[in-house]
Amino acid sequence: MSRMTHVRIISQPLLDNLTRPQAIMSCDVRSLYAAAATVTDGAALTSDQSGALETAWHVLGGGAPVRVQPGLPAPERTLLARSIGLLADSAASEQRRLIAATVANTLEAEDWTVTVVQGGPPGRYSGIEATRACEHLIVAVGPGELIVDQSEARDCGATVDMIISGLREIGWTTVVADDPPHHGPAGSLYVLPGGPTRAHAVQAALRYDLRPVSTADRPPAQVGLRITAG
Repeated sequence: MSRMTHVRIISQPLLDNLTRPQAIMSCDVRSLYAAAATVTDGAALTSDQSGALETAWHVLGGGAPVRVQPGLPAPERTLLARSIGLLADSAASEQRRLIAATVANTLEAEDWTVTVVQGGPPGRYSGIEATRACEHLIVAVGPGELIVDQSEARDCGATVDMIISGLREIGWTTVVADDPPHHGPAGSLYVLPGGPTRAHAVQAALRYDLRPVSTADRPPAQVGLRITAG
């Protein structure tokens, strides 16, 4: 049997009061990629895009802040958009790394045997495969998003709670956003092609959708995290 649970990480208090992991998770990756596209088009940044750019520079930047001025010629817009895109790539990769490390450490502390395959280029998921006795777990980790599929779990809900607890211990607040009932023997991560482990299959087969979404499509001040468990 399988169960899908959708969770979002909420972590955007004042930057000066954040730990380093919290600060990284406060970066709005989608808004950063949208800002790069906006600069390329020669349009004005929205307030969300400007705020995301300021936050990401504060957390990840060095040297002079990235400033977007109106009326830039096309070659300068191209270079500026590339800089913003690189900042977005950095934020995406750091978020993915932090979530993967936290999940792996949480599982290992509960006697799971864990394999982690790092995602590599931004836009790909990192893969995690974990076993404990007859229990089996597959995890796909994107920037601000986590997908978990289980089989033979003694208690799906307890495993989800354990992962959420691990995230909370490092200062991230989470809320379950999607938790459909059990359906079938296993979820979609079990049918991904590739190997030698299912963690490798996740990394090779899944891509994270980095296209920007409108503020109407998601709650404000949230970084998405989805957990599916079966």
